Parts: sequence; C-alpha cells; structure tokens
Amino acid sequence: MFLEERTMKILILGAGGREHSVGKKLAEEGHEIYAAPGNPGIAQIGRCVTELDVKDHKAVIDYVKSNGIGFTFVGPEAPLDAGIVDDFERFGLPIFGPTKMAAQIETSKEFCCTLLEAANVPIPATLYYNNFAAMEQSVAGSSGGIVLKKSGLAAGKGAEVVRNSTDLIPALTRLKKLGDGSFLVQTMEEGPELSYFVLTDGTDFVFLGSAQDYKPLYPGGPNTGGMGGFAPHPILTSELQKTIDETVVRPTIKALAEVSRPYKGVLYIQLMITKRGPVVIEINCRFGDPEAQLIMPLLNCELLPLLQATTKSGFLRMMEAKFKPWVSVGIVMASEGYPDDPKTGRFITGLDREPGPNDPNHYAYVYHAGTKMVEDQLVTSGGRVLTVVGTDSEYEMAKNMAMMAVSLIWFEGEQYRPDVGNEAIAAQAAT
Repeated sequence: MFLEERTMKILILGAGGREHSVGKKLAEEGHEIYAAPGNPGIAQIGRCVTELDVKDHKAVIDYVKSNGIGFTFVGPEAPLDAGIVDDFERFGLPIFGPTKMAAQIETSKEFCCTLLEAANVPIPATLYYNNFAAMEQSVAGSSGGIVLKKSGLAAGKGAEVVRNSTDLIPALTRLKKLGDGSFLVQTMEEGPELSYFVLTDGTDFVFLGSAQDYKPLYPGGPNTGGMGGFAPHPILTSELQKTIDETVVRPTIKALAEVSRPYKGVLYIQLMITKRGPVVIEINCRFGDPEAQLIMPLLNCELLPLLQATTKSGFLRMMEAKFKPWVSVGIVMASEGYPDDPKTGRFITGLDREPGPNDPNHYAYVYHAGTKMVEDQLVTSGGRVLTVVGTDSEYEMAKNMAMMAVSLIWFEGEQYRPDVGNEAIAAQAAT
C-alpha cells in the first residue's frame, strides 16, 4: 500500500498550529511539505500554496495530480464536513480523514450522542432541542449543573458550562451569537478531563496519546478554541486505558460501521473520568488544537506510516505508536480581545533572533497559528497566535521551558494562561 521511496510529497490542508506541528514532524521524517494555505511557520519547513482554495475540491485534486502529491492530510474539520475525503476517494487518491457522513461524529453532536447512547457508550444525560428558543425556554431559571451545546460546528466554542444561576444568561448570550440550529442540554459531570486519541481504519485502532487542554480564556472565563495544555495525562494508567478502549473506543468504531459510516482517521475523544468511570463529553473527527502540538514532539516513531495505515484495512493492526520518555506543556499566546473580538495586525517580535539563548526556539517548539507576513514583518492575524511547547522528563521543567520561550516573544495585547500545566506538576510531585 505504501510508497517505497523515503521522501514523499505531502499536502497539508489548513493554516493553524495543528497543521504546523504535523508538518514539522513529517518534515523531520524527510518528506517534502506543501500546505494550503499554510502559515509563516509552515513556510519555514515547506511550501505554502496560498493560491489554492481548499473549498474548491476540484482545484485541490487537480493540484495533487499535477504536482505528484503522494498523500494529503486534512487538518481542520470544515473540509471534512464539506466532503473532501469523499471526493478524493472517487479518484483513488490517498487522504487522511473520515468521510462527510463519518465526520458527523463531530459535526453533529446530536448524531454523536444518539449513536453513543444506542451503543451503550457512557455519556451524560442529554436532552435535544430543534432550535435555540426551545432550549432557552427549557433551561430558564436553572440553578446550574448543566452544559449547553450547539449541535453543529462552532470552532471549539459551542459548549457552555453553567455551574450556577449566574452563569446562565452569559452562556445563553454567547451561544445565541453562534446562530440557530439544534442544541443539547447535558447534565454536568464531575471529575478530571482527559483527551484521548486513537487512529483507526474503521476496524482496528492504535492509541496515539493523551492530553488535557484548557478551554476557558481564564479560570471561569469564556470558552475558546484552547489556551494550552499538557501531555500525556498523568491520570491515564494502563488499567484506565484498557477500560476506555473497551467501553468507549471499540464500541464507537463498531457503531459507526454498523450505521454504514465506517470511520477512518483520528478519533479525538474528550472524556470526564467520573466516579462511575469514563464518560464521553465530546468526540472530534480531527486532531485537536493545541493537543496535536503537545503530542507531536513526544512521538518516537514515524508518523506517516501510521496515517497511511488508516486509509486501508489490515495494516494498522500490525502497528503501534511509540513515545519518548518525555512530557510536554504548551502555552497558547492569544490576541487582545480573543475570543470575542481579537485584535490583529500587531507586530510580533522575538522570533527573528539568531540561534542561541535569546531565541525562543532554543527552549521550546513555537508553532504558528494566527500569524502572517506583511512585507518582512510577522504580525498577528487571528485569535490564537502561537502555541509554545516545552518538553522535558518532568512537567515543571517542561512548563519552565515553555514560559522561558514565551517571555522572549512579544506582541501588543498578548494574553495567555500562566496556570497551564499546574495540575500535572502537582500530580507528578505527589508520586
């Protein structure tokens, strides 16, 4: 199935930190990286094809054919929801990711929850509503202990935790801004959160790491796409991993196949480890951001063969992911005004220094997301600007390395969470 030559041309679709981290890992393996549209960080390791419109599937397919692209990696969920994998498969072109119908495990929270309920996969108690007004009326006067969710895609901002009556109105206000559609109300579960990643070919699966991300802008603040995190999660024992595989992963993959939506790609499962065991909070159909940035530096094996093995049955069962004896802590540097009204066009300084102790890259991996070049100057172009990831054998030192790099980078109005990783540091200190 796999090409025998050592170097392959790989097209990465996307422009964020997730795509930069995957591209960097594949470039380190010796592959030739192309990205559409990419970002200034990816431009340092490959070619950014900014003229290629990812929404134009025919144009992407023509580019792949005419440029000898051997494999295409889909980063964000939007192209998957638009059916780009389906279109590639019609031409027999290898691509990483699920089909449009299989991707509904993320793109429709209603589909996900009803599927999991039918398969006896643990989820919170859930009520379903056809529109915002019905959901709003149902929760009016609630004293809390619930989670409100928009069923469709919401760029990581479609879930609102309502812990008490004070949280309710601001949560409803933020959700209403996302537009109408289907909504869910779930019972709020209690316990540590765990992000769990597997690659699957629709039958077999391989564990690809664990992490925890920080969704709120600050403790108790509005949800974002993710403000950082750490990996692996210290709560994940071999016993817990076995439980997750048998009660969540395997039945979910089987359930998707039984409804004629065989799933190929990565399953990113967000869990709450409760007193009754692992409970699924959400499932995503792509690598997380910033979780990909946390996991990629920890891999001690080639990534491409694992990605390729998801595209055809029978190969993944013979493979496993291997990891370095390291941990990672990542800090997201975000723009002023994020997540509601991020200010862009701010000059970014510190990333153009010569190699050495004044260079942030001396201490950590710096992955670009909301950046662009204006003439010769790097500027902010989005809400989450950079993910800075430190690695070491201990969480505390990994965080110190990340914070050292953060201190050497500056743009006006920058914001980040200085508490990222503290739970993992405390857990490691207690062992």
